[in-house]
Amino acid sequence: MQLLQENLMNVNFQQYNLKVLRSVALLCQQNLHMLLDLKRINELLKMSAQVAVSNPLLAVAMIDHSLGIVMRVRDERNEAWRGVTGTWNQDWFPKVAEANGRKFLHQVDDVKDHYPDRTIDMSYLIYRQLKYPLGKWAAEVLAARNQFAKKIIYQRDQNNSIGKV
Repeated sequence: MQLLQENLMNVNFQQYNLKVLRSVALLCQQNLHMLLDLKRINELLKMSAQVAVSNPLLAVAMIDHSLGIVMRVRDERNEAWRGVTGTWNQDWFPKVAEANGRKFLHQVDDVKDHYPDRTIDMSYLIYRQLKYPLGKWAAEVLAARNQFAKKIIYQRDQNNSIGKV
């Protein structure tokens, strides 16, 4: 990445090609960061399960941290995708759903039919991440987290009311 950045600043010709290479490298870098973040989320949730009985507030904090990582992964993915499309659209004429009264119609090729050819935008570059149900998973984890937090509050209130009698 550093070499690409240095070359971008030092070349007079082929600067666009270096920008395209950098955008692809950033997309790959984001993908690798996502995989490492998924590993970190898994570790946090395992630790949360281990301390849930002895320290439920710490367990909830770990779950919150893992959900924060999920949001960061989504934001980084979207930023990388915007960067790629912004760069590529400088010299590439993207497909559009409709233009001048004409609608996009994909003619299926019997030799090579693949998903990127069927898409109008460049979402195929992040297709795997879009298909990964991380958002649904995060919503389910949040629901379980909230249920657990309510149980903690209920138990704390019960313990406080017993001590006051």
